[in-house]
Amino acid sequence: MISELTYKVIGYGYVSRLISDDVIDWAQDMLSLNYTAPSLYTIASIPKKSPFYEVLPYLEKALNELGLSRKTDIEAWICYCRYYIYEIAQQENIRKNIKTLHEICIHEDYLDEIYDFYLLNNAWVDYEFDPEYPFNHYWRGATAKNISQICVKVAEEWLNKYESQWKL
Repeated sequence: MISELTYKVIGYGYVSRLISDDVIDWAQDMLSLNYTAPSLYTIASIPKKSPFYEVLPYLEKALNELGLSRKTDIEAWICYCRYYIYEIAQQENIRKNIKTLHEICIHEDYLDEIYDFYLLNNAWVDYEFDPEYPFNHYWRGATAKNISQICVKVAEEWLNKYESQWKL
């Protein structure tokens, strides 16, 4: 078993949202899962809120020590987003993760690969404003009562569709 945070850190250098705290949390999580790469210990000892450049050389080494290959370009983003989409599929922090994916989609020029989550967020916002609204412009069949279940279903479908690109 590997830390779910691995999906966030594996695309370092391509994912501008990655921060040192993510990498430090990942190293600590990997150590708690009994991984023993020397660079993990170094990363785990770096104080939170450190500049990213302080963790970067150790991140590269740790991934090499663990036999993990860095993801690049769109695969880096797919892996990064997979972290949030997997949580949605597990019914964890659904609303928060949909909002995060919405922000990523906008920031990354409306990535096709996560555009459905952009639309789902907009649908959810409509129902937060008026739960009795009779229809939704963003997602056919969505209602205030079923929007979270739709998000889970879409997340599960996404994980299957993009598995070849996020698989480590």
